[in-house]
Amino acid sequence: MQTPTRRQIGWLPAATLAIVALQAVYATAYIARSSFMVEGERYFCLFDDAMISMRYAANWADGLGWVWNAGERVEGYTNFAWTALMGGAHRLGWSPAHTCLLMQILGALIWLACTPATVALARATRLPPLGAFCAAVLAASQWNLIFFSLNGMETGLLTLLITLGLRGVVLALRRREGRAGPFIWFALAMLVRPDAVLFFAISGVALLAFARRRGHTLGGVLLVVAVVAAHVVWRKSYYGEWFPNTYYLKATNWPLNRRLISGWMTGQWTALALIGPALLGFLNIRRLRRGHALLAVAFAAMFAYGVYIGGDAWPKHYRFVVPATPGLMVWAAWGLIGLLRAPRFTGHQRVVSALIVTGLAVAINGLHLNHWLLRRPPYGTYANQTSVRCALAARRIAEPDAVAAVVWAGAFPYYARLTCVDLLGKCDPYVARLPARREVYRAGHNKFDTPTMLTRHEPDLVVDRPSDLPPAFFIQYQPAKISVDGRDLVLAIRRDSSRIKSRRAGWQPVDWDTANQIYFSARRD
Repeated sequence: MQTPTRRQIGWLPAATLAIVALQAVYATAYIARSSFMVEGERYFCLFDDAMISMRYAANWADGLGWVWNAGERVEGYTNFAWTALMGGAHRLGWSPAHTCLLMQILGALIWLACTPATVALARATRLPPLGAFCAAVLAASQWNLIFFSLNGMETGLLTLLITLGLRGVVLALRRREGRAGPFIWFALAMLVRPDAVLFFAISGVALLAFARRRGHTLGGVLLVVAVVAAHVVWRKSYYGEWFPNTYYLKATNWPLNRRLISGWMTGQWTALALIGPALLGFLNIRRLRRGHALLAVAFAAMFAYGVYIGGDAWPKHYRFVVPATPGLMVWAAWGLIGLLRAPRFTGHQRVVSALIVTGLAVAINGLHLNHWLLRRPPYGTYANQTSVRCALAARRIAEPDAVAAVVWAGAFPYYARLTCVDLLGKCDPYVARLPARREVYRAGHNKFDTPTMLTRHEPDLVVDRPSDLPPAFFIQYQPAKISVDGRDLVLAIRRDSSRIKSRRAGWQPVDWDTANQIYFSARRD
């Protein structure tokens, strides 16, 4: 294809703006689809992991500190800067539901910003306007980026920062000049989530190896190191640990062989979804440039990292790989441009590219097609609705100082505002350091010791059904049926608890068979 003229380039900003406008419409529909009514009030809710961070943020805004439970200093999050943004949102004093809505709107704006950032990255690699547009369409239509961004996860912000950082590195490689500027983005990304260290390391090595003025690059590297060191020192002084509790939960006492098996089980879904754009880039391998190679290496590194750490608890969402996907889509667009150079496509480049991009978008999102098309509410919506109902039920039948044990540690604790026991250990140091269960291949969900946790904490309520309930549980706890918004729910209440209100509060005892039927009919998607 010929070098684009200024007139040809002129349509790209307008086309990018059109994509962003469509994204805004989609985001509005998505947020509305993910909301729900309970007892006449509309609730907004984030992904359950994000709701854990929201509880930390709410407690910080209330003056209780960076804690999940008042008085317990356990770092059960790995997204410091994002949690800080959530804390700022809570400082506005809005209701919990509207604060969740605010975070969804912020996530939507970040998702929208990822599109021009992808275009900028594509143009930095010298992709022509058609290639940059195709890369932007593929990145913007990617369900998992949409899902995590609009559900209040830090993934969207991390993706934006990484994309901007990679753009700076690609430009530096093009001009063979070391720069410190790109590392500002990586420093911020490291505060959002430590996984950004791979992008930082790959970029630093690339600039030190191929660019002049290494002093500038070293200055940027030292900036990142200083920022991370300051955060680690703060963590040690505040929580008493060098690493977050989630590190001990996911990366310790789990043999490498089983962790790799779990990671590959997740990785297969990632490979299935993204093999199309990954292979497409190789069609232009003969014209490979350092910038394109950097993007391919970054994606491969994040894929390998996801396998190494055991994958994610939600294997079809490949959360750890998402920040590398705008670069992957630029890589794919580079291959597409190489394909369109063939004489048989002369004069039909736009038609062919439209067909290929449409096919790739459907293939990438095929695992979530009904959610992507909003034919079904986004994943987790029914779970959040159940959690909110359980929270309202708990506040109705329990005293404010009651203690609840949970498996889903996000939405229920946030809306119930009770002291909670995290049975899966994200916010509990004892569980986080247990040996991983041999029979469970699910990162972050493979450590639990419910008998000890019930004995140690004596919770007044057990909200979820753990998989390893001790026989004594069925003696010490009574299943209670509560109706919220016309739906029957069941909670297990401690028989000798003084912090559970009388049956006049609206609960009635049921047998365990009935409780199981109610639980599994009302439980999560």
